[in-house]
Amino acid sequence: MSTLAAMVLVPAALAFVLCPSLLYLWGRSLPTEHVTSRSVRVPAPCEAVFALLVDVRAIPRWRASIRRVDLVVSEPRVRFREHGAQGALELEIEEAVASSKLVVRAAATRRMAFEGTWTYELADDEGGTRVTLTERGAVRSPLARVFATYVLGHATHVERTLAALSKRFRR
Repeated sequence: MSTLAAMVLVPAALAFVLCPSLLYLWGRSLPTEHVTSRSVRVPAPCEAVFALLVDVRAIPRWRASIRRVDLVVSEPRVRFREHGAQGALELEIEEAVASSKLVVRAAATRRMAFEGTWTYELADDEGGTRVTLTERGAVRSPLARVFATYVLGHATHVERTLAALSKRFRR
């Protein structure tokens, strides 16, 4: 092997081996759990907003990132599967308090890097509704934690969901 080839190949091989290891160690230093909360005012009454949120089959009509939703079971709790660009995600309505609160939980599966809940809290706000969406999540994989924290951002899903909800009622 020539000296020039060794000067190129050795650092490349080291980078190939060390980068994932360093990312893994970096991810282990990040917190597993996170809480993110955002609010938006929606120009519709609480009853209308709540009705849209619990109608899981309507999700693709207001969240562009979701292509379709399959109802898995409806009793005792509604369990459904969202299909989007990043694959399928199984969810369950954990708690529903008419016109004021909805808690949706990501169903635990071995393939999921994320687990947690999304809590929608609705309150009257001058003829509209103040919707607060709180994500309480845990990202178990250290590599996925680096991605979720620094590439995607923990608040991205919450912000996109609230923007889509607000847009749906501004039509």
